[in-house]
Amino acid sequence: MGPRVDSLSNHQVTAGQQIFAYGAGFTGATRVRVGEEEATHVFQYDDTTIGFTVPAQPGGSTNWVVVVGADGTGSPCVGDGQLVAYLDAVLDAPRGTLRLDSITPSPVVTGRADSYWVLGAGLSAAEVVLLDGHSCDHETHDDTRLVLRVPEFAHDSSRPTATLRVHTADAHADLEVECVVIADAVPHQEPPWIGQLDPPQLPAAGGRLIVHGGALDSVTAVGVGNADATIVEAHYDHVVVDVGSLEAYVHTNVAVVAVTPQGGTPTTELTQVHVTGD
Repeated sequence: MGPRVDSLSNHQVTAGQQIFAYGAGFTGATRVRVGEEEATHVFQYDDTTIGFTVPAQPGGSTNWVVVVGADGTGSPCVGDGQLVAYLDAVLDAPRGTLRLDSITPSPVVTGRADSYWVLGAGLSAAEVVLLDGHSCDHETHDDTRLVLRVPEFAHDSSRPTATLRVHTADAHADLEVECVVIADAVPHQEPPWIGQLDPPQLPAAGGRLIVHGGALDSVTAVGVGNADATIVEAHYDHVVVDVGSLEAYVHTNVAVVAVTPQGGTPTTELTQVHVTGD
């Protein structure tokens, strides 16, 4: 069975915006089309979720989102949930000066391949990412965030840090990050962490929220301010929750916390959902 798109994280978009498609059959998919244009920075989270950067289309136009599966089959265009409307005003967000602020989760555990979020600025222009001199695959989320895939490599356990370096076409930036070897890590006691909320905004009435991160398979509760949040699915790398009314938080950012027996997730700029007045 080929891919199927059921819904999108955003239905009103501008070129260069990162959004997500939800459905089924996305395993192995590497292409997304919006109308006749190819999306960029396609990133498959799992069989049901794929992210991509919206390509340019005329303001005011409406276009189908089609996910192309590993076998070349495109998702059928059958419902409004697969349509995006381009806003008339298409503004590119200014690119910041390249800067690295932090990596999540921390420390980096070497000796196993894993994914991390890098926070900073100017990251939309990243071309090469190195950790301790080792090349890492990466996907730009926006100008302030990128997903880093650290390969399995050996690290001197006497050194508590490793150098993270990001290159653009005309600059580079370094950050010393905490680093341990896998023998010194305790995976079964790994604390949970959140790397992304999808969607990043919820209406005042609440709705479905996907919390992406790690060590979330044993989650016992998810807090979204003081709103009720019911866990629908719990996996190692994401949790799906249905959030109740957020009327008390209209036009504010609300902290999202996932709790497991190993602890709760820290609050960062990645763990806040914005409540709209819709």
